[in-house]
Amino acid sequence: MTVAAAFAASVMLGGCALGGSDSGTSGDGGSRSDGSSARSGSSGSPGSDGETAQTGADRLTIAFSGDDIPQEDPIKAAKAQSKDGGYNFKALMADAKPFTESADLAICNMEAALSPDNTNLTKGLRHNGPREFAEAMAWMGYDGCSTANNHTFDAGVKGLADTRKVMADHGLKAAGPGPDANTPGQPAMYDVKGVKVAHLAYSYTLDNFAGGSDLWVPDEAIWMKEAMWKRKKASGIIADAVAARKSGAQIVLVSMHWGNANDHAPTPAMVETANELMQSGSVDTIIGNHAHVVQKCERVNGKMVYFGLGNQISDQGVNWGFPDATQDGVMVKVSFERGDDGRWTQPKAVFQPTRVARTAGYFVRLVTADSNKVSYERTSSLIKGPGNSCNLSPAS
Repeated sequence: MTVAAAFAASVMLGGCALGGSDSGTSGDGGSRSDGSSARSGSSGSPGSDGETAQTGADRLTIAFSGDDIPQEDPIKAAKAQSKDGGYNFKALMADAKPFTESADLAICNMEAALSPDNTNLTKGLRHNGPREFAEAMAWMGYDGCSTANNHTFDAGVKGLADTRKVMADHGLKAAGPGPDANTPGQPAMYDVKGVKVAHLAYSYTLDNFAGGSDLWVPDEAIWMKEAMWKRKKASGIIADAVAARKSGAQIVLVSMHWGNANDHAPTPAMVETANELMQSGSVDTIIGNHAHVVQKCERVNGKMVYFGLGNQISDQGVNWGFPDATQDGVMVKVSFERGDDGRWTQPKAVFQPTRVARTAGYFVRLVTADSNKVSYERTSSLIKGPGNSCNLSPAS
C-alpha cells in the first residue's frame, strides 16, 4: 500500500551509503509564546486538487535546520555536561534554542535511531542516540522531525519503533518510515495557530549499509520503500502531498535527504525533482539535508527550495578528513502569509548561521560576522544563492 493510499484509508476509517551520495541520476504537548499549540490538528489550502476550507491565522512562521547527528564525540560531550550520569544535550544546543522556539512550528532532521534505554549507542557509522537527544530537541522548541535518512535503519526494525517511541515520549512527531507494515509513517500533521500543516519525508536510501543501492529495501522492512525518493519518484511524492491536502492540510512541507556529501552544488536529479514538486502546486516548501554542507535556497514557482542546510550538530570536521564547512549549518525561519484568494505565499525568511565548536566541547554556536567571519560569509553566500531569490535576510 502506498503512503497516499494508506493515509487516505486511515482518514476514511477515522471518519466512520556509507557517508551516502546521490549519483545524480534520476505526541502532542507544548505551546508557543502566544499560547497556540503547534502539535496535532486540521484545514486546507487551494492547490492542484481544488479548493479546501480556510481556517486559522493568516500569518505564521516555520523553522527548520541542518542534520542532527548524535555521533560518538557529541555523545561523549553531552555525557561530560551531565550531572546525573545521563546525557545533557541541552547544554550543547542552548545557543540555538531562542531561534527555534520563537517559530510557530519547528522541524528538525533526526539523523539517527534513538534508544529508549540508552543501550547500543552510536558506534562508528551506526547511529543510535540516547533518549536525551530527543528530549533536547523538544526543549529547543522543535515540534517534530524527519526520520527519513540513510541512518533510519541503523538499529534495524526494532529501531524504527524505538525511535518513534522516544520521540513521542518527548512530544515530537515523526515523518518517515513507520514502525511496521500496518502503520503509515507519514505525514506528520500539525495544527499551527489553527492552520493544518503536513510534513512528509523521503531519502535516497534508508539503509546506510545497503551496498550503495538507492532502491534496495531490507526484506524485514519492505514498507520502508514508501519513504525512498528514487522508488517514489516525484510523481509518488506529489500523490502523497495531494492526499495530505485532501485531508485538510493547507501547507505541505517535504523533507528530502539527498545530494552528494560535502558538495555545495545540488545535483541535476535534485533540481529536476524540486522543479517537478513545486510545479505540481501541491508542495509548498522543500527542506533539504544530507550533504553536510550548506547549499542554496532557490524559489521555484514562487515557493522555496532549501537544497541543503548543512550540519546542526555532528562530529564532522577536518579531524576526520571532512571539509571545514561540515561544521557549518544554518537555521531558517520562513514567513507564510495567506492572501485574499486563500493561497499561501512565502514572501521572506530569516537565516541564522551556526557552527559546531568541535574542539571546544561540541557546542552549537550562533555565528556572526564578528565571531567567525569566514564561516558567516560562507554560509550567508551559500544559502542566499545567486540573486537571493528566497529573499533571505540575516537574523543577526
